[in-house]
Amino acid sequence: MTLPDDYHGLDHGPGPVLPVATPSAAAPDAAHTQGAPTPWDRYLAWNRDVALAVYPAAPAERLVFLDLEGDSLDRIAERRGLPREQVVPALVETVTRLLDPATMSSAFRRFARATDAWHNGEQTDPPPGVALLALFSLAAERMKAGDGIRATNYYGQLARLLDQDTERMSLSYRESSPILWDSLTHWLTALQGRRGRPVTFSIGHFEYIGRAMAQALVRDTDRRRLESFFVDFDLSPHSDMTTSQLLPLLDAWLTPAYAPAHLSSLWAQEELRHPLTQSVAEILRSWDGTVSASDSQGVGAAQIRLALARRSGLQRGWSIWLTMRLPRASEPRTATIQATDGGVEVSLVPSRPGELQIQSLRDILTPDQLVTGRIDINDPIAGRIVSRVPRSIVVLRREEASADWIEVSQVRLGDEVAVLAREDQSFEQTLREVSATAWTEVTGADAVGIPQGWRLVHGVTVAGRPTEEFGHFHDLSALIPITHSTLSASGGLRLPGHGREWRYHADRPPTVTVARPGGQFDAYLFDLEHKNPIPIERFRSVSGEPRAIALDELGLEPGSYGLRVPDSQEAMERRLWLHDSAHPTSSEAAPQVPQNWDGPLWAINAYPLDASSADASAPRVDTTSTQAAFELPPPAPWWRRSREAPRRRPIQVAIPDSGSCAYTGRHHEQLEDARPDSRGRYPGTSLGVCITCGRTKRYSNSYWSNTRRWNLARNPSEGSSASTQTVSALGTDLDWNLLLDALLTMGSGSASQLRGLTQQFDPSARFYHEVAATLSDLGQLELVRDPATCEVRSWAAGPPSIAVIDSEVLLLGGWPRSLVREFIASGAQICREPQEGAPDRLTTTADATRITEALSDLSVTADPARHLARRLPPLSAVVAALPAITMPSIATLERYEPSVDRWEHVTSGDAPGAYRADGYSRLYLLRTEEDVRLGAARVANVALAKHAAPVLQQSAQPLLAYDRRARTLSVPLGALLPGEYSRAATLASGRTPRRRDTADHSLVDYLGVPPDIAAHIYHQIGA
Repeated sequence: MTLPDDYHGLDHGPGPVLPVATPSAAAPDAAHTQGAPTPWDRYLAWNRDVALAVYPAAPAERLVFLDLEGDSLDRIAERRGLPREQVVPALVETVTRLLDPATMSSAFRRFARATDAWHNGEQTDPPPGVALLALFSLAAERMKAGDGIRATNYYGQLARLLDQDTERMSLSYRESSPILWDSLTHWLTALQGRRGRPVTFSIGHFEYIGRAMAQALVRDTDRRRLESFFVDFDLSPHSDMTTSQLLPLLDAWLTPAYAPAHLSSLWAQEELRHPLTQSVAEILRSWDGTVSASDSQGVGAAQIRLALARRSGLQRGWSIWLTMRLPRASEPRTATIQATDGGVEVSLVPSRPGELQIQSLRDILTPDQLVTGRIDINDPIAGRIVSRVPRSIVVLRREEASADWIEVSQVRLGDEVAVLAREDQSFEQTLREVSATAWTEVTGADAVGIPQGWRLVHGVTVAGRPTEEFGHFHDLSALIPITHSTLSASGGLRLPGHGREWRYHADRPPTVTVARPGGQFDAYLFDLEHKNPIPIERFRSVSGEPRAIALDELGLEPGSYGLRVPDSQEAMERRLWLHDSAHPTSSEAAPQVPQNWDGPLWAINAYPLDASSADASAPRVDTTSTQAAFELPPPAPWWRRSREAPRRRPIQVAIPDSGSCAYTGRHHEQLEDARPDSRGRYPGTSLGVCITCGRTKRYSNSYWSNTRRWNLARNPSEGSSASTQTVSALGTDLDWNLLLDALLTMGSGSASQLRGLTQQFDPSARFYHEVAATLSDLGQLELVRDPATCEVRSWAAGPPSIAVIDSEVLLLGGWPRSLVREFIASGAQICREPQEGAPDRLTTTADATRITEALSDLSVTADPARHLARRLPPLSAVVAALPAITMPSIATLERYEPSVDRWEHVTSGDAPGAYRADGYSRLYLLRTEEDVRLGAARVANVALAKHAAPVLQQSAQPLLAYDRRARTLSVPLGALLPGEYSRAATLASGRTPRRRDTADHSLVDYLGVPPDIAAHIYHQIGA
């Protein structure tokens, strides 16, 4: 199936149905050609409205259930122009008119045949069975209130819904439903998440009705309530948890006192607990962290947490900030932070899904204040003050989705955590009992970003339980796992783009944590590369303590492996793939990025979705020698950077004194009364609150649960105990060669997959853009940018090639390990020159003729920089080719001033130039004189914005300087040349640009640039 990149199945509202592939698929009543619509026509209109209402276009991939309730039902009613309560009866009437009475199994045959025709056609419309599937799902929802979870009950409910015979419904459903459910999965999968992710799991062991049950078991409103459950138990977004892990947590949460009534009623039915837990596990895997409830549930989940991230490159060190889970987190707003001298207004901007952060936080609060101060923020939407009380020991968990470390109050077995603590706090013994991996410690004295007097311990994998009994309010109680079983992976270098599959780079396999309650257990590792699995290792836990398996210590080759933990009830097993560039994730060659040389946007790697729509009228560049025609840049930077940028005055928040319970841990707790249920039991939890600092903690009301916890603290052998082993340290240090090989292993992918890889080395957006620019300049990545935003849309590994530069023979582009080995096997030698901030520079002593004889597929280019430079269009032509938008209304706007290399606050954007709007992600805008007159603007990235500013203002020369003797072309730090202009300068030597600091400037130097290339780039940037 091939779809255009911008196809979302666009929703144009109610109206005529678009044609499907063939007349037989679109209208089985083929004889009808004119006049009133047939029953099938009316059904197809319903089908389209149901599909587009249940699966609306969304910016982020999420799990979507096919149910006729909640927001979906409201949207269907609006599209059909019906009252909400009439939607289901009207749909049932439309469907029953089309049931085939020919045989006992033919009721849904018409829908199945139309679906088969849809599969063989263009598939521009939703599959024709969606509306019928919605009724299948509705029957499953009604089954829960009937005679239990049995197939006979389901077919009875379906028969009552459609007013048919039960046996006929059973036979017809079994015959036709598989192709209908498969078509829905196929449609949503082909849209790559743009209308949601399909429900692909099945409930229980029901071969046919399990898929309908999976759609209907949890209502739309209940799925929103479950977000609060995830928050209550500090579960990470997109967590992959088993039913055995979730079941005890749900059991503690689903009580009459605290849980939604419908979920509680389901949980009360023993036969529903396992399928309900299955559904919750899938919802958790799809949850992005958003708490969508705007009622008391959303307000009650409001919280402020510390966040931590490791930075590399020029900003090496650690970054600490606050992340806030607040209602309606997608809405920016102004809140008030309580300072010692009164309230101070701050801007809250959306960050991760479901969370906000304070804009320009580092100008307001120091890292020391963040960890030692009490943070009180009055949020107008939450309608109350949300607080963070300081702790002497803070436990943070690494979130796989973002690679940030986020403060948590409880952890799970297998979690990778860090501990930020005052230096006077001792907890090494607890870490030795909890962690299965060696950890690293840094202090405020030797790490940038860590407050003085504090230390950070990172690289801890939770694989055990502390033997000391901590009070519920003790800071180290966060290290007591809330799960008793796990088969999970931490560390390693995961290759994005494969969903829940464990695919890792062979050089950095993960550490696998295995735990199972009930005493001794074995974990087996199998080689799955053969017809029959071959056992490799057995890992035994004699006393039932968790095991950590460091796969990097086993010397595993690239290939497929299996991990299995046998169990009498439910075995745990996972499959693992290890790859490198010689064993890529796909056997297909990486697609080549389409080069469109007709318009100027190729110069910044921006290509229209339709290549034929490119601007072919852009000025052409004379390809003859240009050294005499163009002048060189000035020998020294003409701009004078002002280092004294205006900053907001920091505020002071309240710092508790050393005798407070926040430091001593001696809290004054008030515990709410537990409420018995109808049978006199005390289920669920009770809330404890410190009346001094306001810290809260939930307690189990179960006598047996508390007794077991008490016994475990004194007799660790009775359950999962402290870890008795320490394997190699976790962590992915910044290794540019490994990063490049991982990208070559993946071959190609989306921008989110590129970000998913880079954030495992450094989660910052700055590093992501640095990787994209660096590897693109060296020809190792080919980028495709969206011309509407100038942001990376997709990427592919650059093809390997040979370049002759100043008598050196360089290996440019992406060289997989298999090709390097083949090259060496031909008798050639490869020399590696390490580079800071880039992969090794590869050269060879072999001559070009010998290379092409040995490797006939390779191309050899002499002077690639000069060839590329001569094709570069004037930068003004690039700006003119960018799509124009209406100038947005922006409260805080800055304009770039080239003469001082600084963004300066302006009151309006009513002048040509480059502008920046601050937020969680910055927006860069360009305005020509014509744009100002028309009220328009053009979206750019930072590199294009800074270098276009002198062109737009017509009062400054390009931001370039050239040292002819050293042959270095210099730009301001933070102002790399855009796109192919930067690649042309980089390929002059094949070396990555380098930072250089002088008394007056911070610069980035392009090395070994000949005068004619420097002059040509200078002219085209300024033209």
